[in-house]
Amino acid sequence: MKKTKVFERYLLQRVVAPEDVRIIAIGAGSFGLYATEHPLPLIVSSVFPIGDAYVTLDRDTGEVVGGGYEPSYKIERKGPAQDPIPRTAFLDPTFAQISAVVWSRVSIGNMASAERPLTLVHNPTAAVPMRQRWGCWDREFVAVRDGDGWTVL
Repeated sequence: MKKTKVFERYLLQRVVAPEDVRIIAIGAGSFGLYATEHPLPLIVSSVFPIGDAYVTLDRDTGEVVGGGYEPSYKIERKGPAQDPIPRTAFLDPTFAQISAVVWSRVSIGNMASAERPLTLVHNPTAAVPMRQRWGCWDREFVAVRDGDGWTVL
């Protein structure tokens, strides 16, 4: 929410034009070694309500017959009087000021991009969408309408 407010202020001050793409960058910093990248980078399940992966097996054959992700609408916090963090930012019009988020687990002493890829996640509800497949991202995620829901590709 803080970065959305910053962009609102930048728009009022004309630092950012209304037609400009607005990207925020988030780094894992010192916990980059512990943030997962597979099957999805942590940032994807932070802005969309995507929980744990599951697999459905045929009882008789053991064959994989389905799978997906459990819905997860919030991240619980530890400690007293701490509100949970919603995982719906990119489905909420409040965050339409943000076109995309760049995510990195790189930090000092942890700089190998093969192990710490640069990820871009597009906001499907952005007021100013960002062009796809542009830039130097190792991974790029785009949510597209799928019936009444969204599919993240």
